[in-house]
Amino acid sequence: MPEPFVVEPWWGRFGSTALTLLRQIARQPLDPLPRLILADFLEENGASARAEFIRLQVQHMWQRWGWEDEDKWTPRERQLWRRHRKEWLKGLPDLKWFVWGGLVEGLVVGDAEELRAARRYVDLRWVVWDFRPHLDADGVVGSLEWLAGVVALRVWGIRLGPAGVEALARSPCLQNLTRLDLRDNGIGPVGAVALARSPYLQNLTTLELWDNRIGPAGAVALAQSSYLQNLTTLELWDNRIGDVGAEALAQSPYLQKLTTLGLSDNGIGAAGVEALARSPHLQNLTMLDLVSNGIGPAGAEALAQSPYLQNLTTLELWDNRIGAAGAEALAQSPYLQKLTTLGLSDNRIGAAGAEALAQSPQLQNLTTLILRSNRIGAAGVEALAQSPQLQNLTTLDLGWNEIGAAGAEALAQSPYLQNLTMLDLEWNEIGPAGAEALAQSETLQNLTTLKLWGNRIGAAGAKALAQSPNFRNLTTLGLGENRIGAAGAKALAQSPYLQNLTTLDLRENGIGPAGAKALAQSPHLQNLTTLDLRENGIGAAGAKALAQSPYLQNLTTLDVRDNEIGEAGREALRNSPYLRRCEIRL
Repeated sequence: MPEPFVVEPWWGRFGSTALTLLRQIARQPLDPLPRLILADFLEENGASARAEFIRLQVQHMWQRWGWEDEDKWTPRERQLWRRHRKEWLKGLPDLKWFVWGGLVEGLVVGDAEELRAARRYVDLRWVVWDFRPHLDADGVVGSLEWLAGVVALRVWGIRLGPAGVEALARSPCLQNLTRLDLRDNGIGPVGAVALARSPYLQNLTTLELWDNRIGPAGAVALAQSSYLQNLTTLELWDNRIGDVGAEALAQSPYLQKLTTLGLSDNGIGAAGVEALARSPHLQNLTMLDLVSNGIGPAGAEALAQSPYLQNLTTLELWDNRIGAAGAEALAQSPYLQKLTTLGLSDNRIGAAGAEALAQSPQLQNLTTLILRSNRIGAAGVEALAQSPQLQNLTTLDLGWNEIGAAGAEALAQSPYLQNLTMLDLEWNEIGPAGAEALAQSETLQNLTTLKLWGNRIGAAGAKALAQSPNFRNLTTLGLGENRIGAAGAKALAQSPYLQNLTTLDLRENGIGPAGAKALAQSPHLQNLTTLDLRENGIGAAGAKALAQSPYLQNLTTLDVRDNEIGEAGREALRNSPYLRRCEIRL
């Protein structure tokens, strides 16, 4: 714990007891118990809002990195933060602070001076180095002493290179790190070797090295490192490690604690996948990502026959050309019964593959099934819809599958999809008839997210959705490129069933000024936080209507690009008293 120990000014009102509790958290930053004790103290001392916020955040500590967008918080967390943010941050310099576990512990820094300034006020434990101001690799390397005590460090796209990473790896200031994310830094195999040889990184549980071209040699170095034996998450997307690298990882006795392994886009073929599947060292894996590796049917079969992968709950195999044979092998596997998420987009499994998955008693624990762009057609969708094995699904993504209105109708009539909360049918040509079938479906009344981009549902389809009491639980509705026009926009705006919407995407629908005005005047859309109206020809009149709407004051993102709104429209939006907290994309 760095000394002198500093806390933000807000805590001054609570005296030495609060300081003692905060010190305990600093000594055990990843332990939720000291935070809950602090919450109890705050409750007893009149700060119930902060106490509630801490308790809510603690519930999700292990599912979050800390630097996620607030949109991933629960509604109550967002409400508390927005209501009390100014009070809790009072006295701190105007920097990009963020919270984790209910406390101000993190900072997005643009340069070394911001990091130094922040350390005078807050005991930082989470640091994100933002590459957007400038590529300041020297600033990162020159500020290592200010990173003492930090438990999570993210440095993206600054091009640290091998030399920069070697400096990081040699620094004892980073010995408390549990999470290190260095994606897109061009570290190469030399940088990977430096990390692998660092005695200061032995507390790491998460290492992310996406897009660093570490190659087979870098993967071998990581696999042979005794210092990395505490890793539970290793992400190596797009590193060209090939079969040699995959085999090295599979044979490593130091990676036995891994629960998450990400190897997307690495040129791993059937041989590399077979090595992973044969590895007894990887039997603790719960998530395996092999997206875009071209493993083919043979690779899928190797995974399906592996007794060492029976703890997997998530398997991502997008874009691997496994075909119907690969899908059938996975469906018949006795070792994949714990899967809750299966991603097989862009694999050409066809209707036969979909039918194999639908008939599998081994996959009845699935809650998420993603089958985009597989040409399964109406026949494949009908098989899925009629499967009692898939009744636990909450998320179903069937975009780009040419299912047509018949496929939409099959889903709507399914007695087994009542637990769905997210349905994605983008670019399936379901038309107005398909939209109407979905709207009339009592099976789908638990949906909170419905995505129907590019389906040509027209105004008639939009009206059917708007008039459906079955969609009263929707919070996200995506209708981009559907030709709904002003009439469709008006129907949506007038719907009393869509008042829970927080995200509405209507891009490229030709709604015009009249459609924009209808949305602006709708009291039913006042819970919207995100509204996308790109390429709709709303003009200056539409922009002014949006700017003058008291119903849109909860918006945090408004996208009106490519609408020919002119300077008058832009000025109206910028000066709107209702959009002051909104990011307006012009």
